[in-house]
Amino acid sequence: MAETCTVVADVGSSSVKAGYAGDDIPCAIFPSVIQKYPHGLECVEASGSEQSSGEYGSALTHPVSRGEVRDWDQMEKLFNRIMEQIGVTSPDSASVLLTESPKATMQERGKWAELLFETFRSPSICIGNSASLSLFASGRTTGMVVECGAGLTSCVPVFEGLVLTHAAISMDFGGQDITSSFRSILANHGVSIDFHDARMMKEKMAEVYVPSKDYSNGNGAGEMKRFELPDGTEVNVDKKIFTDCTEPLFRNDTVGFPNGLSNQAYESLRLCDDSIRKVLANNVVVAGGTSLLPGISDR
Repeated sequence: MAETCTVVADVGSSSVKAGYAGDDIPCAIFPSVIQKYPHGLECVEASGSEQSSGEYGSALTHPVSRGEVRDWDQMEKLFNRIMEQIGVTSPDSASVLLTESPKATMQERGKWAELLFETFRSPSICIGNSASLSLFASGRTTGMVVECGAGLTSCVPVFEGLVLTHAAISMDFGGQDITSSFRSILANHGVSIDFHDARMMKEKMAEVYVPSKDYSNGNGAGEMKRFELPDGTEVNVDKKIFTDCTEPLFRNDTVGFPNGLSNQAYESLRLCDDSIRKVLANNVVVAGGTSLLPGISDR
């Protein structure tokens, strides 16, 4: 590593992606979870477990929840781990490009500046809106960014690199809620697994039901699918489960959007000026881990 470098860090509700400016991919990806042991030592949990407690009675906490930093003391420990993971031995020689959630406030930016300047002695920092950075990564400066993360789903219009904050809409619903839905549906069918295993299975098997797609029998109802549980047990469940668990993302009355994500995107566009709506609608970028679910861009 060079004497001076620029660290790029994306700290989300579920995971941390970090690396160096100029690299094609992050050099470190790990859960954004802090594990505290009974004897008082704390570390970043590397196993990916989302359970509230683990071996020896250790407790797991999430410094970031629904796109907001909830515990700055834990965040300091997490950021220290980021530097260790990517091999930064002298944080005072590493500039930082940090992504922020569309829900971020001026107070949160101030806390980040205090942490990075005073604690880590970073020579310079830049805090960029995650929606803008996703749009730039696609080679555009204007468009509508639909971000589907672990704990937050946002529709953010960006015009010539500027986030139109008055039209940005966020919904406290994301991949972790889909995992919970998947786990609950499995439990109703007599299959009991923990959150971590449910998440891995969701990532491998879940998909979004697309009405225009040629399904042999509705959305798979009645068709059985065999899969193997982490303990090696093989079970058969209705294939419909793997599409039902994603439906709350599009039909979720509890968060104020009866039609979920589709209505959220429409409302965001409606709040923009008439003169730019067409160009925004013609440049929609879908980003975030949950966006990797098959069929989500067709819905």
